[in-house]
Amino acid sequence: MGVNSNPAVGVTPNPTSGTYNFDAGYGFVQANLAARMVPPILPAAPTLTLASSSIATGSSTTLTWSSVNTTGCTASGSWTGAMASNGTQTVNPTAVGSDTYTLVCANVAGASPATSVTLSVTAMAAPPPSSGGGGGGALELSTLLALLALCVARGRHLVGAGPRFATRR
Repeated sequence: MGVNSNPAVGVTPNPTSGTYNFDAGYGFVQANLAARMVPPILPAAPTLTLASSSIATGSSTTLTWSSVNTTGCTASGSWTGAMASNGTQTVNPTAVGSDTYTLVCANVAGASPATSVTLSVTAMAAPPPSSGGGGGGALELSTLLALLALCVARGRHLVGAGPRFATRR
């Protein structure tokens, strides 16, 4: 085969025959060399989402992220550390305010633009006031007097008055 050599690709013909060897996978070698000539591409910004953008203290929400053409990610802000290229993580903030979660992913060409989401954390709602019902609540004086009058009208005794026996005539 009379193919000219291409020093840019790093492929040269057989020195004795002056031809290229396309047998035994030589094309794959050439493809690998050509692939090295393609410049690496910086990854796009990762996708980062919160299941809920506002929660109360004591609650949790889930962060979900994904990236394409990356070897890993790095978290910063209200979370830190090395992260997989795709994943989820549950967050449980304990203080009222705003928590910002930032993620940058990378590949051999470099780092992606950063992506951030902000979680608003509010105070836990106070429990509603007790209605006094259900036992244990204090009775008002007017309620106690009405119960006393009912007992007297029915001939019932108050605690500590001793037993009373009814007699038949």
